[in-house]
Amino acid sequence: MKSTTRSRRLKLLVLLLGLMLFILCRPADGAKTSKASGGSTAAATTGKTKRAATVNKPHARKKTHAAQTRRVRDAKTRKAKTGTKAAIKTRRAKTGKSAKAGVAATGKPVGGAAKTSVQPLHSPFQTSKGATGKMARESAQTRPILLSSPVRRDNASSPSPGARWVEPRTGMAFRWIPAGCFVMGSPKTEHGRERDEGPQHKVCLSGFWMGETEVTQGQWTAIMGGNPSLIKNGNDHPVDMISWKMARDYALALDQGSEDSYRLPTEAEWEYACRAGTDTAYFFGDKATKDQATFDKPFVLPLPPLSPGGTRRSHARKPAPAKIWPNMHTTVVGSYPANAFGLFDMHGNLWEWCEDVYDAGFYACSPRDNPLRLGEGKSRVIRGGSWVTRAESLRSANRGYGWPDMRTAFYGLRLVRIAKPEAPQPPANVGTPTANNTTVPSPAPSESKAPPIATDKPAPAASGPDKPAAARLPGT
Repeated sequence: MKSTTRSRRLKLLVLLLGLMLFILCRPADGAKTSKASGGSTAAATTGKTKRAATVNKPHARKKTHAAQTRRVRDAKTRKAKTGTKAAIKTRRAKTGKSAKAGVAATGKPVGGAAKTSVQPLHSPFQTSKGATGKMARESAQTRPILLSSPVRRDNASSPSPGARWVEPRTGMAFRWIPAGCFVMGSPKTEHGRERDEGPQHKVCLSGFWMGETEVTQGQWTAIMGGNPSLIKNGNDHPVDMISWKMARDYALALDQGSEDSYRLPTEAEWEYACRAGTDTAYFFGDKATKDQATFDKPFVLPLPPLSPGGTRRSHARKPAPAKIWPNMHTTVVGSYPANAFGLFDMHGNLWEWCEDVYDAGFYACSPRDNPLRLGEGKSRVIRGGSWVTRAESLRSANRGYGWPDMRTAFYGLRLVRIAKPEAPQPPANVGTPTANNTTVPSPAPSESKAPPIATDKPAPAASGPDKPAAARLPGT
């Protein structure tokens, strides 16, 4: 029995020793395996340690999050660059084909599209510098349409600078603005300058007829049959409460029954006509006074009457009635000195609508000859300032803008006349054709009506026995 018990104990002891050896040898094999696989176990242990440290230290968590964000951003950038390169290659291939086709068709290279920047819309009740920020902003990128036409130089038949023409139905006077070039925009040193007034660039324009004054209430009523003005001070005051769309409708209505056509001036035409050859902030100098323009007039609506309880709560949200207040007034057109082209009220009185879509970055890509900015856009250009704006908004280079359908007591208009080309007159003594395609000679001038003028030059010799020299066409 004792030997049997002893043998059993030995077997149990051997099993225990074997189990202990197995347990002791197992971690050693795992360590060798992790070392052979590149130290993944050690890396995992290090990662656990770092995560534990990150949990205990907030600044470490921020660094880890920043690193992860940076890795994600770098991956997106690499992906975007890859797609951009492919798009650039495709666009270059297409542009190369279109450019070759354009050169083959016209002999001139085809230019690329210009970039456009989007700016917030200014409040129509303040100057262009003092925007409220509560109005809507242009949300989408616009694609500009840059129009440019060749400049037509004045010739001997063009009117003299400042020549005057009057429209017969309304009595609206126009002045001839001669063709020429000028520097558009303002220098960085000009007081009150805005960022959209640069960069300065050279612009050349064809000659055009510009309204001598702003359109008056009487001139508007003569064509449209009604007066939309809020400030009804008289027919010789400028018409106000005019939107851009209303201004264009008036120009189209004035076209009816007339041989000429009318439109709003372009932004470049307006500044060129306003400067009249000057390069100062205003056409009369670098400072504006109340003796030179209508601006900065006090405008405060009276408070509503008190309620019986002594408060204005019942009237606080009611709009003010549409009536003329004593401190709301424009000035009779032509009340201040004109510029060198004979134009009045280019500074102050009312903002004047232009044809262009407002684009803050247009000057960087503007064409040189007769520029016009068209295309999609929520606002149109206004120029000149008004009777409530500060002096800085009256500057020749200042650019304002408003919604095309917005009407305020600060908006008016000034038109440009597009004269119909005159038919060439037949030369004297050539004769007029008849229905039988024969020519009836003109009667000879009477000697009693046109006495001879004494000159030192010899009389021209006759070209033939039956055809005097006076009947020959020029250049024959």
